[in-house]
Amino acid sequence: MPGRAWDRPVDILYNKLHRWPLMINLLHLSDLHFGYDKDATAQAQRAEALDLLVGVLGKLNPDWRPHILVISGDLTWQGRPSGYTELAEWLTKKLFLATGLTAENCVVCPGNHDIDRKTAKPFVRRTQKPEEADELLRPEDLADGFARPFQAFASFAADFRIPAPTLHGQPNYLAGVCELGGLRFVCANSAWFCRDSNTDRGQLWLGLPQLQSMPLMNPDDYDTATVTVAILHHPPDWFATSECNTYENRPATYRYLAERVHVILSGHTHGAIERADRCYDRARLFCGGAAYDRHDYRNNFSIFQIDPDQRTIARRPWELDPRGPAWEEKNQQDYSLRVERPGQKAPSPEKYMRWLQDQTRSIDLH
Repeated sequence: MPGRAWDRPVDILYNKLHRWPLMINLLHLSDLHFGYDKDATAQAQRAEALDLLVGVLGKLNPDWRPHILVISGDLTWQGRPSGYTELAEWLTKKLFLATGLTAENCVVCPGNHDIDRKTAKPFVRRTQKPEEADELLRPEDLADGFARPFQAFASFAADFRIPAPTLHGQPNYLAGVCELGGLRFVCANSAWFCRDSNTDRGQLWLGLPQLQSMPLMNPDDYDTATVTVAILHHPPDWFATSECNTYENRPATYRYLAERVHVILSGHTHGAIERADRCYDRARLFCGGAAYDRHDYRNNFSIFQIDPDQRTIARRPWELDPRGPAWEEKNQQDYSLRVERPGQKAPSPEKYMRWLQDQTRSIDLH
């Protein structure tokens, strides 16, 4: 007699139509910074740390092997073409061989180090005016304007044959929507206005018109719509005030996004492993640290397991102990992706005990 579905290995539970497992595992990497290493010693130190990471992935039980690779920005250092060459070589010769992944299983978004700063210099200065930012980031005007500093990023993704998100029905590696493994991915670009990492905080715009142009879910269908994952490089505190706060008739862009996705994967801060935040009572925000900052840094990465039917997500994070070096697994985190209804209260153990005493008081035990 066959066992229950939850007792069988995930890899044999396939969606009959798309041949995907019923639970989808995402390998989340961020801030790899290929092209940053200054000399052969630094390159060897990077190789050691990332070889150990690949070794961890190769030893995973089948039910946690990644099905999709998500890289949330800073694939390279300052958008150098050599960095993309190094990244492609590492993916094809190391990561893909250990996991069975291919370029067709990848979802990426750009970060502040995937922008060509020289190309970006002539562009308009940064603004705190939402109407000005919205006009500059209209999808129709990107190709001749703000998209140009990301040409190397887009070329890498296209040449590597990563599936292109679509925006207005056209392939667009800088912003758009794609579907993979029965999940929907919203690829957003938080780096449009990045000019200097020391002054970027509070100056960035996500592009409200771009999100409004995407076929996102109706917020009223949150608990029944296709599970949706957004990837963008910067966490909320790097955005301009109007991107996170609603003024007059313009919705806050980050709120607009959070109400239409279930998970947000970000990076940039190179921080430690933390529990997820719940944004605007909707999306779970996971801020990943740097998959590789330097050899003596506590780099980290995570694997997420999403159950679309039960609408849950589990996170298994690893952190590099540079004293080994060795990747150490940290505590698993589990979350619901359903709406938390205001006013709902958790069951009270005290009330239950009182009810139980009332129900059993008259029982004759003789």
